[in-house]
This record gives sequence, C-alpha cells and structure tokens, in this order.
Amino acid sequence: MTPLMQRFLVPGLFALLAISAVTFVVDVLIVTDEERLEAFIDELTDDNPDKRVDSAIHFADPSRVDVEVASPADRARYGDGEDMELADHLRDALASLDHGTIDVMQSTVHIQGDDGMAALRVDTAEGIVDAEFRFVRRSDGWLLRRVRVR
Repeated sequence: MTPLMQRFLVPGLFALLAISAVTFVVDVLIVTDEERLEAFIDELTDDNPDKRVDSAIHFADPSRVDVEVASPADRARYGDGEDMELADHLRDALASLDHGTIDVMQSTVHIQGDDGMAALRVDTAEGIVDAEFRFVRRSDGWLLRRVRVR
C-alpha cells in the first residue's frame, strides 16, 4: 500500500465505519409510528392472555379523545369521565382475545397524516375474529378513537 493510499484509505474507512455505527444507533433508538402500532398488535396477540386487552385500554384516553366501541352486540361512544365504562366495554368487545391461544392470520398497519389504523384477523377458540383499531396522533403519541370487532 502506497503512502498516498494509506493517507486517504485508512481515514476513509474509519469515517465509513463511524457513519455506519451512528446510523445503526439512530435506527435502534428511534421508533417510527408504524413500529408503535405494530407493537400494539403484538401486545394484542401476546402469549400472555392477561396482557392483551389491557394494551387496548392503555391506548384509550376518553378525556382527550372520544372512543367509539362497536361490536356485534352493541355500539357506544365514551368521553370524559367514562374511563371505567369504556374499559368494561372494551373487555367485553375483545373478550375473544382475552383467553386461550390465538393464531394471527393477518395484520396490517396504515398511517395517513395524524390518522392511524391497525387491523388484525385472528383464529380463536371462539372462531375467526376481525378487529380494527383507529387512532389519532396527539403530541405524545397515538390515542385510540374507534374499535370495531366482528
């Protein structure tokens, strides 16, 4: 290796290595909106049934965003001060996800501006369940605004 190559090649390799390391660290540390909603789906389909519905409740804040819950049995909208009623309705609507083993057949996440959607189709002990979750982005993250279960 000539001195001229050493003069440019070695610092160039170090610079490339440093840029690659910084890029890797930034990618690991920054969570995209899609990744947040995909994590929501992962929580809904977790191996621990006790955690499944709680993840949906965690994303709901009716004091900031009204939440509509629609299931084959009924439909209701919850606002400020109705946290407990919302939690109960979500538990009822998502009851098929709350126990036993579930098999995820299909899941999708879609984001357009400040609106997000996570949908999944699962095979449960009670049969096939389709669930759609609509979100709205607020300054500190995503909030649930609509849940539809069929």
